[in-house]
Amino acid sequence: MRDVDVSTRILIRFNLLDLGYLLLLPFAWAHVIAVDWGVALGPAAVVTLLRWISTTALLRWLLRPADLWRAALDRGDDQPLLAASEALERAPRSFTAGCVLSTVSAYVLATAYGWFALPETMPLGSAELVALSLLCMTIACGYLVFCYPVLTLLIENERIAVAEALDARGLAGSRTPSSMAPRLGGLALALTLGPAFWFGAAGWSTNTSRDRERTVDSLTQVSESDAARVAAGLSPKSAKVVRLDVEPGANPSANQVTIDRRKHRVSVAAPIGDGRFALSAASIERTNLSYGLELLVFMAGIAIWAPMCAWFLGRSLMGPLRRLEDATRRLVEVGDVGQIAHVPLIQADEIGTLTRSFNEVVDSLEELVRGAQIVAGGDLSANIEGRGELAEVLHTMVVHLRDMVANLREAVTDLASAASKIQASTREQEQAIHAQLSRMLEVRDSMSSLSASAADITASAGSVLDNAEQSLANTDTMSAKIAELTAHSDRIGTLLEVIREVADRSDLLALNGSLEATRAGEAGRGFALVAAEMRRLAERVMGNVADVRGLVADITASGASTTMATEQSRKLADGTAATARRIATVTERQRAATEQAREVVSETAEFMARAAIAISQTRSAAEELGVRAHELEQRAGAFRLDSEEQ
Repeated sequence: MRDVDVSTRILIRFNLLDLGYLLLLPFAWAHVIAVDWGVALGPAAVVTLLRWISTTALLRWLLRPADLWRAALDRGDDQPLLAASEALERAPRSFTAGCVLSTVSAYVLATAYGWFALPETMPLGSAELVALSLLCMTIACGYLVFCYPVLTLLIENERIAVAEALDARGLAGSRTPSSMAPRLGGLALALTLGPAFWFGAAGWSTNTSRDRERTVDSLTQVSESDAARVAAGLSPKSAKVVRLDVEPGANPSANQVTIDRRKHRVSVAAPIGDGRFALSAASIERTNLSYGLELLVFMAGIAIWAPMCAWFLGRSLMGPLRRLEDATRRLVEVGDVGQIAHVPLIQADEIGTLTRSFNEVVDSLEELVRGAQIVAGGDLSANIEGRGELAEVLHTMVVHLRDMVANLREAVTDLASAASKIQASTREQEQAIHAQLSRMLEVRDSMSSLSASAADITASAGSVLDNAEQSLANTDTMSAKIAELTAHSDRIGTLLEVIREVADRSDLLALNGSLEATRAGEAGRGFALVAAEMRRLAERVMGNVADVRGLVADITASGASTTMATEQSRKLADGTAATARRIATVTERQRAATEQAREVVSETAEFMARAAIAISQTRSAAEELGVRAHELEQRAGAFRLDSEEQ
């Protein structure tokens, strides 16, 4: 059976339980409409088959989603699971309504078939229709009582499986809020009205048959009496003498009885002889009308009494359940077990057992709450006792909490000691880092000064190099000028030599002129004066030439000395420039290295400053840790363990 679909398995079980109704209902139908079973067998079999097919198809269709959700769940599809939950919830109500409708419709259809298609073999009258109506009410009440609880019980396991799957996936299935009171009231009402309708249908059918039998008996007496009178040669009192065609196979000497159910008439023909009959006819005495009135009064009483009984039954059953529900809701919503009073125990049945169990649960919860309150107050020596997994879990929790607090005390003591050591160490580190930071700042300032000095030296070396190069250029220019002066001095010497020769010639010419003027006498006196002046001029020129030659010689000697000094100065300027270049290169490298060292020292100082801040924060955190450790030690000390004195 486990390999069969859910719908098929439930369908087989329901049909096995419904088999009795399938077999009994045709007999009940044939009884209330008062027809021969042999005549009703065919229509009854047809409607029973139709009813079984319709209810089977309906139940399979309603439960079809229950066959699909497991396979879809393996594929990760949740929609069939939700559809199965909805289908299983509505299946009892829908199937009950469908079963009632199909069964009633089947027997109404069978009765209509007999009314229209079999008027001779299945004669029906209004009395049978009334009985059939009461039978339909009986069927409706019976299937309300049977189908709903039976199908609910049959699908219970599947609904549990679907609910567990929904909970496992965190889904909310189709759970329409409802109350048990209407269902209990409806079932009680159906249980009350169902038998009443059946007894009404059976009584109506029986009374109708009795009315017909009484009418037949009365007419038989009249017809037989008149037949005897006619046979004796007397006239009949009320019967008519007629000739009747006796059906083949019928006994011509027996009374011929005809009952017309639709017209409510009965005729009895008593044989006289010679093919003559004394015929009496009359309407059926409908004493069941009074029975119908009684039945109507009875059903009206039932209609009033049954709902009242159903209401009282629902109240009597739901009252304790509602008290339990209210207490449970307060327990869930309020959460304060101390405010939950015991539910009064007024019954000794299953509800009373449930009430007693609920009160025991409340008592157990109160004991657990008291123990938990003691533990919450810091007394871990409390021993929580009780039955069940919750008590065991709480007891285990308290034991573990006790061990944890003991370990916590030791850990807090070690933590406080470690915090003190960390605080002292960080204080020393803070002092050391501040001292190192001060020295690093001094080094940074020194490196900055050194870098500035190197920059100044580099600038000075550059100036010296510029001056040396300018001096070298000036020396070269001076050497060139001195060379030019020496060349001019040489040319001046040449000119002096020319002037000296001119002066010598002028002196010789003046001497010759003086001699000629002397020989000339008085006439050559003017010329003598000119010659004397020319001689004196020549002498001065000679003297000046000598002086200029001395000066030129001095200039030439000075030029030579100056040339030598200039050459030495040039060599010195050249060396100074080379030295200045080397100094500039070295000082530039020193300045770059000093600047790099200054940046490194600055970064180191910043790092040490951040380290100092971090150490200060660490020291503050260590102090805070010490404070918290002290507070935690005090809090842990507030717990009382088994090993401590009470």
